Order: sequence, then C-alpha cells, then structure tokens
Amino acid sequence: MGPLGDTGWGRTETRKRPRRRTGLGRTAETTSRARLLALSRKVESLLIEVAVALGVVLLCVQFLLSLPTVRYVMSYVDRLEGIALEEPWPSVTVVLLEGEPAGSAYLLVNGRRAAAFALGQVRVRVAPGDLLEVDGSDLEGEGVFEVVETRGGVAAPAPGDRVTTRGGVSSLGRVVLSSPGGGGD
Repeated sequence: MGPLGDTGWGRTETRKRPRRRTGLGRTAETTSRARLLALSRKVESLLIEVAVALGVVLLCVQFLLSLPTVRYVMSYVDRLEGIALEEPWPSVTVVLLEGEPAGSAYLLVNGRRAAAFALGQVRVRVAPGDLLEVDGSDLEGEGVFEVVETRGGVAAPAPGDRVTTRGGVSSLGRVVLSSPGGGGD
C-alpha cells in the first residue's frame, strides 16, 4: 500500500496540507482566531459599558419625571393636557398666590395627595363631605393658597377662601354641594 493508496476499508488516504507558518511560528489560522477573540472581547466590554450607561440614564430620567415641575417641562403630554375646560362633576380650583417652590406644595383630598402645585394652579374632582387641605410642609417659608373657582354646584369652599401654610397642613374645609344634582357654575 502506497502513501496515497487504498486502505482496504473502502477509503483512500489523502495527504494533509502543511499549515503555512507566520514569522512568529504561529499558523495563520491561529493568529486570525486570536484576533477575532480579542476583537469580540473588546466589543463585548464596550456593549456592557453602553448598557450600564443607558441603565443609569434611564434611572435618572425616571427619577426626574417623578418630580411634578420637571415632568411638566420634560413631558410634552402634560403640557398638551393642561386643565380641562368643562367637567361634568363637582370640582374645586385652587391657586398658589405666594410661596416657592410650587412643586413642593400639594392639595390633599381626605388626607391623600390629589395634586401638586407644579403649575401654580390645581383642579380636583370632589364629592360631598371631602376634606380639602393644603400641604405646605416642604415649602420654604409660608405659602398662600386661594380657591378661585368651583364647579358642579360646590357651595363650600367658596371662591375667595384663602389659607396660609407655614410649614404644615392647613384646611380649606369640607366640600358642601348646593344641590344634589350639581347645578354648575
């Protein structure tokens, strides 16, 4: 049997080609694999850094959007929505006349935050017997708030009612409707 002859099992022998050697003694195949591995490690580390950076940016933006004043500036939707013109339910509109920053004051309905004075004015839906309060705990100094409008037959609190907060919660009173059907202003 010769160097390229039949092995007797239905197969023939073939010669393997010798690998080309580079100047450093490595084969061309080995150096291209090494380059590919090095490149893939660099790309992988770059992708990880980009993913971490984007995650940090996402967390920061989400935190900023939780602040009412910043959300109004950053979110186009909040600017478009504004304040509803006509509402079929009773509502009370309160404005911040004096005090800074406006985003740190809240209108409470039955002890829960219903709106932030980020724009200086808030309108909330109310029901008979709801307790309206202004939370100025985070205000620096005092804050003066006034009821400027009521709708849907709200008799109390009345437009012109004012309350001053000095680092605490002040009550505007309980909501009273003038008629059960909510006549409307």
